[in-house]
Amino acid sequence: MAFLGLGTPIVHGASSQKSYAINVILPSTQMNAQLQYWQLKLPPKTEQTLQTQVINTGKEKITVRVQANNATTSTNAVVIYSSTQKDIYPRAAVSFASLIQGPRTQSVTLDPKQSKIVTFKLRTPSKDYDGVILGGIYTVATVSPADAQIRTEVAYKKSVVLQGKDMNVKPTVKFGQVQPVVQAGKLALALPATNNKAMYADGVTTDLTVTNRTTGKKVFHSAGVDLKFAPNSQWQWTFPIKNLPGGDYHLRLVTAGRILKRQVVNQDFSITGAQTSQMNAYNTSHQDQMKLVWIVIGILVVVLLVATWVYLYYRSRNRAIKRRTK
Repeated sequence: MAFLGLGTPIVHGASSQKSYAINVILPSTQMNAQLQYWQLKLPPKTEQTLQTQVINTGKEKITVRVQANNATTSTNAVVIYSSTQKDIYPRAAVSFASLIQGPRTQSVTLDPKQSKIVTFKLRTPSKDYDGVILGGIYTVATVSPADAQIRTEVAYKKSVVLQGKDMNVKPTVKFGQVQPVVQAGKLALALPATNNKAMYADGVTTDLTVTNRTTGKKVFHSAGVDLKFAPNSQWQWTFPIKNLPGGDYHLRLVTAGRILKRQVVNQDFSITGAQTSQMNAYNTSHQDQMKLVWIVIGILVVVLLVATWVYLYYRSRNRAIKRRTK
């Protein structure tokens, strides 16, 4: 389960004078002291503290937001901890967020080199449960200057794995109807997916093939590896594909994982003329913008060359005049 303990920073934007780090303070109830995340198996109605050390490693004061969130599955099949929603899927399932006693978001402000410990308290369910309840401590801070045009954030995540009585639960993924979507001028296939079991899936592989139903020709293929699904989660699984013309197509998706049963999904879908026009309009507009950018760059290069030539010409002329006057 080592994949759950990720602490690698998620950085959006450029570097700055602000930075921070986090450390997990493992309790005596920790199952494996070698891990850098919480792995706990606790009796019902047990109170447990989760402590995280936040350290300002930069040269400026920094404010860090610390949250206790549920594990969810992203659109590209990765387990994430940034969602602040309290409920999971199905709604009757016990969520990690529902076990937190008190506020699930705290904020700490640190001077350079200062550290503070942030504590959350949870209370385990009143009855035994099977599988896992998965959540995480998610931290995020803005590290860019206040007047910066691009906002830079650094986020960390540390998992909290609450193991139930029976760990032999298997994830079960069900799929809805695939729909083609246009995102920033690019075509993608959105496939609703749910895992209604209290167990994560890891080491998931995918094999995706798109076929033109009219010609029977394969028009797109892709493969994915090392994907992950959170327990009790639902997500819009999105597969970027190349832009295709309007028409009727067939999707064949094969999925399998370490403890996830192999499944084959076969579905038909159609790309409408409106979607094709939307892609073309975006790409045409984008190409026009790029042409304008290159025109501006070309003008600037010409101006720079002319200015350089004028400078060299007059410098050479002035030197010649000085030599004649000596």
